[in-house]
Amino acid sequence: DLAQRVLDEAGAEAWEVLDRLGTLVDKSLLIADTEPAPRCRLLEPVREHALERLHAAGEEPSMRLRHARAMTTLLVEFDHAVTHEPDYDRSLRPVLAELANLRAAMQWLAAAGAGRLPDTPVSPPEARRLAIELAAHTDWMAVDADGAGDIFGFCELARAWLDEQTPPALACRMLLSFQSQARARSLPAAHRLADTRAARAGCRAVG
Repeated sequence: DLAQRVLDEAGAEAWEVLDRLGTLVDKSLLIADTEPAPRCRLLEPVREHALERLHAAGEEPSMRLRHARAMTTLLVEFDHAVTHEPDYDRSLRPVLAELANLRAAMQWLAAAGAGRLPDTPVSPPEARRLAIELAAHTDWMAVDADGAGDIFGFCELARAWLDEQTPPALACRMLLSFQSQARARSLPAAHRLADTRAARAGCRAVG
């Protein structure tokens, strides 16, 4: 599903994506995982070679951006759908399976937003906006899969990038995500109380 999302932005048809994946399966270059949800992934040497080819062709920055956008869309859609989903655990499993992809997107957006990647197809402010949108919807994954704290660290970084240009509804969601992760990590209430109040006031303001 994520591969389809990434290649959709590149103009690839669904049948093309399936055909390419089928070719990789036929050549035994994909590994089938079953936990936490069924999915396929490239063998590590193949993945590294593919990244080297993308870099050599000058296509890595645009692919990284499409990947970050696809990961953000995946989490936003899950956030909207899970509200009405009675079987939460079943719905979460496919999302948790993308943890490595989330970490890759977070690392790239953190660097792009800080202006450390001059060849990216987005400006630092645009990367920060996308980082905020991604971080605002990571709380579903963080509670179950953030043992190392890197999701919370990214959320804290994105929170610092909130400004007057951030849409109010997105700012509220970002603050709620941050405070829920802070609570899950048993941080002192003072660490999150201001965000809770700001999010509540913002929600009232946007209706």
